Amino acid sequence: MTPHYESGLAQQPWLREFLQSRGFQVSGANTFSNGRASLQFNGHQLVATPADNGRVCRSDLRGAHESSVCLILTQLLLTPGFSSHAALERQATRRQSVEAALEQVAAYIRDNPETRSGRELRRFLWSLFNQHHAVNLWSLKDALDSRGNASVTEILTGWMDGCVSESQLRRALVESGEMERWDTARLQMSERRRLTDAVDAVNDLLVKMPPGAPVPHLSRASTQLLEVMESLKLADRSIP
Repeated sequence: MTPHYESGLAQQPWLREFLQSRGFQVSGANTFSNGRASLQFNGHQLVATPADNGRVCRSDLRGAHESSVCLILTQLLLTPGFSSHAALERQATRRQSVEAALEQVAAYIRDNPETRSGRELRRFLWSLFNQHHAVNLWSLKDALDSRGNASVTEILTGWMDGCVSESQLRRALVESGEMERWDTARLQMSERRRLTDAVDAVNDLLVKMPPGAPVPHLSRASTQLLEVMESLKLADRSIP
């Protein structure tokens, strides 16, 4: 059944409670404000005016259920133009904390790139930046001291909350020396031998194993390993 609010949305107790929980108080006839932005309900019409002379948003909420109205408002109030002063201050403080943590991690990597903790932090930064590196959180935590763990926690939670930008990660990778290392890294001879041994082992199994379900999987594994070896050769040719 389509809801009908005879007295208008602004008079609904659940809406007032919802807005108050998000810092919006009654500021006029059918109007709520958090000190920066305002929400006016003209019957079922919402006129949302953000701070800083942003674009006014108008929505017809006629027939919308309580849960739908709350969902629409939740999404709207997450945008910067409708954040309260307190929320903006919290975001600024959070960004400063994240920036300090990134600087600490970058400095540690720059000074200790080949230690166990340095390698784990390098993988961590790259995983946030380009998704090419898998991170084992148990190994990461075990390799770091309390200060390192605190920095990683700050960066990861900030990244999950959208407080870590690509430019910040890029700057940390540059300052830590990782961008330069990325272009010069190559497999050592012993590491290449391990890859060659893996190819030989899989091919040996293909020769010796009788026909059966594992054979197609082994065949695909052999092909993929050969593709890896070819990709590494191409990467080596691209390094000056």
